[in-house]
Amino acid sequence: MISYEAYLQVGEKAGPKCKKFFTARVYAKLLHSDPYGRISIMQFFNYVMRKVWLHQTRIGLSLYDVAGQGHLRESLRDEELSKESQESNWFSAPSALRVYGQYLNLDKDHNGMLSKEELSRYGTATLTSVFLDRVFQECLTYDGEMDYKTYLDFVLALENRKEPAALQYIFKLLDMENQGYLNVFSLNYFFRAIQEQMKVHAQEPVSFQDVKDEIYDMVKPKDPYKITLQDLVTCCQGDTVVSILIDLNGFWSYENREVLVANDNGSSNAADSDDT
Repeated sequence: MISYEAYLQVGEKAGPKCKKFFTARVYAKLLHSDPYGRISIMQFFNYVMRKVWLHQTRIGLSLYDVAGQGHLRESLRDEELSKESQESNWFSAPSALRVYGQYLNLDKDHNGMLSKEELSRYGTATLTSVFLDRVFQECLTYDGEMDYKTYLDFVLALENRKEPAALQYIFKLLDMENQGYLNVFSLNYFFRAIQEQMKVHAQEPVSFQDVKDEIYDMVKPKDPYKITLQDLVTCCQGDTVVSILIDLNGFWSYENREVLVANDNGSSNAADSDDT
């Protein structure tokens, strides 16, 4: 909890850019039933994050306003969409709240930023440390921590790995030397981290040579020794390839794809039998 006097002191130290968040109006809005007239620091943090997120979202949406009219010519209201469509639509309220909620849950120290350790818990918490190192090397950070805008770019890429733009984002992280292609060394470098994770989970590490051969068979690059971004996009299996290299869960899904397909078919057959 924080008193009004301390709140104003923090506002002075925060600087002019944050002045709009440290007003009597904002304080009164967040003031509820505290007997000492204080407000919750966590509630204030959430308020600021919501305002920042809305501002960033408006900036992002403005990029689609090609006519400069201040609105988008084609739109769908959330209430006109099915629940499934809303969840898959990045610009819907449910989707925005889901991503924002994830960000807050990852931010364990409540400083409004994500460290590498905090980001490592993203999703199934199976992204490799080597890949996360590259994320923090290549993406915009502040004192080694990631803000919400950078997190949005990160999530957008990982949740849409089939899309060319997402593959471009991930390819840049995998291409450590900025060569414009991945070679055997690159693949081995990232897959070693997958092997290490397998050992941690008491699994027998899979041979890199086998995985390398499967990757090249999937991609079929124009140059047999180099995999370019275009190769990944063209082969239509780029999402599988990058998942194998950066995410233990993604590799496990690929390695056990036949079992998963069989289970899905079994479930479908059982459902059909029940219907009849």
